[in-house]
Amino acid sequence: DMAYVILLFLSILGGLRIWQARQFELNYSADPKRWRNQFGVGVLVMSTVWSLFTVMELSQTGASTEGYIIIMPLILLCSGATGSLLSSIFLFNSLVVILLLPQVIVLASIGTSDAYTAVVILLTYGAFIINLVNTKNKHYWDRLSVNEQLELKLHELAEQQRRYQVLFNSANDAVFMMSG
Repeated sequence: DMAYVILLFLSILGGLRIWQARQFELNYSADPKRWRNQFGVGVLVMSTVWSLFTVMELSQTGASTEGYIIIMPLILLCSGATGSLLSSIFLFNSLVVILLLPQVIVLASIGTSDAYTAVVILLTYGAFIINLVNTKNKHYWDRLSVNEQLELKLHELAEQQRRYQVLFNSANDAVFMMSG
């Protein structure tokens, strides 16, 4: 049965992702760009497999309420939960499109009012989550940039303080030697 093959494939991918997470300190510090690329590929492969699985299930169950109840919350949770871990907006937007677009196409092809309702829900959710994450991501990186700038300024001020302290000590030594 195809569901077991997909379950096995997702389990193998999940195991590889856990292994990758455990190797984070070693691999990220050695080559951050390579690690981010591997992470991104893993996210896209997992979301593609999951999307194919949900499309197969929707195709088999048709436009049944039970199918929506099982599949739609899982798609929404996958996109929301995974999206909270991604620092790349492009990767997140790709993830949402990969997860939602195939379902929208299959549901639209079914052509019932229930299917169209599900299409509207998925499209609305997709637009909402993309807007929300893009906005939060921008604010996060803006704040991170400000924090980094403040930290650099703090280091600069500490260095100036150290230099002034050396000058002050030298001047004190000179005054002491001249007076004594």
